[in-house]
Amino acid sequence: MNEKRQYYMKRRRAEVITHRILLSIVAFAMVVSCTFVFSGFMTSAHDTPGSIPAKPSYISIQIQSGDSLWSIAETYKPADQSTDEYIDELITLNGLNSDDIHADQFLSIACYDTSFM
Repeated sequence: MNEKRQYYMKRRRAEVITHRILLSIVAFAMVVSCTFVFSGFMTSAHDTPGSIPAKPSYISIQIQSGDSLWSIAETYKPADQSTDEYIDELITLNGLNSDDIHADQFLSIACYDTSFM
């Protein structure tokens, strides 16, 4: 009877160890899969730079002879905005009644790119 009991105890111990190993493997697999799934969600915002509109910084420039709102817009507008839209933004921002500007006049410019600062 003693031998039979030892046999069942060894077998039970082996089953417990096998069970723990399997649980550990399943838990590890779940952690790894969750890491891949949720890291994709967290980094997806960084992978699409154009999806969130940037907040502009504002600078003041002095108009030079020969400058026009069109040439200024071509220089400072973001790539995803049309020149006409940016000109409308400049007119609104500076309280202009028309698109006429003159040399030595100062304009506030919305800069979406930090290289102009």
